Amino acid sequence: MFRQVPFHYRRASVLVLAASVIGLLSYLLYGDISGSTTKVTFSLLGFVIMAVLGLLLRLGYRWVKVLYLVCMTLTAAATALFFSQLLRKPMELLLAGLVQSILLVWALILLFFRKHNSRSLFYQQMWQ
Repeated sequence: MFRQVPFHYRRASVLVLAASVIGLLSYLLYGDISGSTTKVTFSLLGFVIMAVLGLLLRLGYRWVKVLYLVCMTLTAAATALFFSQLLRKPMELLLAGLVQSILLVWALILLFFRKHNSRSLFYQQMWQ
């Protein structure tokens, strides 16, 4: 009936959703909402994609972590390309982006580099 979701997936989903909320709040407070509709649409689309990824992680789909890794790689590449433009932003927006990035990297580490111990492997073999 219910899908048993590993604890690290639930923890990672909370981090992704928190980063998405921080990004949305910083955009609403400091972003250029009155700008072009294309810019607003792409910004909101990014927040929605991260929120959907967080919800899919919460549901325990294992393929989502690969999709999340691809999204993080693309985000890191885009950040590296536009780094000089990021430095022109207000300090509050930079700090929000830094906290958001730390949360997303922490979620990525939880998903891919979880430490396995003998008890959890035994538990998984016995009860799944």
